[in-house]
Amino acid sequence: MGTLLEWSPYHEEGSGESSPRTSRYCFHRRLKSRTISYRPDVDGLRALAIILVLGFHLYPNHLTGGFVGVDVFFVISGYLITSIINKRLWEQRFSLLDFYQSRILRLFPALILVSITVVILGWFKLVPNDYARLGRHLIATFGFHENLVLRKESGYFDSELYLKPLAHIWSLSIEEQFYFLFPILLMGLFKLQRLKGPILLILGIASFLVCLMASKTNPQEAYLMPWMRVWEFLAGALLALYPLPTLKPGALAANLLSVSGIVLIIGSALRLSPSSIFPGASALPIVLGTAMLIGTNSSCFVNRILLGNRLMAGIGLISYPLYLWHWPLVSFLRFWKGTFVDSWLILNSGLISIILATMTYLFVERPLWAWGSRTQKTRFLFSAGVVLLILGFIISRLHGIPSRYPPLPSGLIPANFSFPPEWRFGKCLLFRTQGPEDFDQECFH
Repeated sequence: MGTLLEWSPYHEEGSGESSPRTSRYCFHRRLKSRTISYRPDVDGLRALAIILVLGFHLYPNHLTGGFVGVDVFFVISGYLITSIINKRLWEQRFSLLDFYQSRILRLFPALILVSITVVILGWFKLVPNDYARLGRHLIATFGFHENLVLRKESGYFDSELYLKPLAHIWSLSIEEQFYFLFPILLMGLFKLQRLKGPILLILGIASFLVCLMASKTNPQEAYLMPWMRVWEFLAGALLALYPLPTLKPGALAANLLSVSGIVLIIGSALRLSPSSIFPGASALPIVLGTAMLIGTNSSCFVNRILLGNRLMAGIGLISYPLYLWHWPLVSFLRFWKGTFVDSWLILNSGLISIILATMTYLFVERPLWAWGSRTQKTRFLFSAGVVLLILGFIISRLHGIPSRYPPLPSGLIPANFSFPPEWRFGKCLLFRTQGPEDFDQECFH
């Protein structure tokens, strides 16, 4: 999800002359004087986001709106990545190649490990049809278009989602689709400092209005298409470019903003459900709440005590691998137990996810970041991603590799099996092409 960054407050330089030339010069100097510092409260905000997502996936009947954690991630990501790009543009050392390399180094270590694990588990646990579908989703994972695959298949809140161990990559796909073009846009707007803010604001408003309309007419597209989520990223981007006025530590206004922000996020998670019209207007409180928490001073009570403590900051550090690990475990648990999953097993899957995420961070991500040159690591990770993409294509083309199973006795082959007439296929047991109106009246006796 990016490196945690914060810009320091602006520093006025010069005599304060008001001529256009001097004002423009001072404005540029103020922008270039921003520094980077670590904010544990932003890490804690990521922890809050992943806790909401885990709560929704593990206990969907209790935390019905926990899916809003993804929207929190989108705003944070827009803020962090824009901060990085903008700083490097001012330092005249930004390059697209370097940016895309950094994305590979950040995303691929945990993603490759989780994907390999899913493929191995699928080999032993999934029947050919499900394994073939996993192959298609593996292609979409490393092609970063999982959201498009879900849109074509059914949608995010479909009942079959539990049968797709890589379905949660949809949010990562939207993020990377956005960042494929956004750096180019920022580069183009860099010399148009006065127009940059208005242009990004107009794009954000347009995206929000389109999302608002689509949420009512085509909710699946509103949820999964990248242009419907642009406004959430741009909210964070605008906050990075134009921070809120700096307030004194402990100031009442700053504390009110931060309290309001966390109330908006948690309140939305408790109020919303998969049947809500979302994202649209329902996502606006989450985006505003996240922006309030990022924009206020990190010494505010909520930021310092609730989000910035060591536990929350630590969870934030492992939030990305935790997001990757938890859903495959939930999915394979459903493959194993069906719908009869007790709360003890669900809790264990959550705890195992935390353990795996911590081990991934400590023994995979950190050692890999310290190993070799940047170019070596990028080539290795990119090559591994290509291999997994090709593997997904092979699994899909071979229809889930049915040779993994021994041949079926001839009497169990569907084409040779004689179904009992009392099953009444096409009347009481309907085919996929039939609807409820095709039920025969005799089935209700």
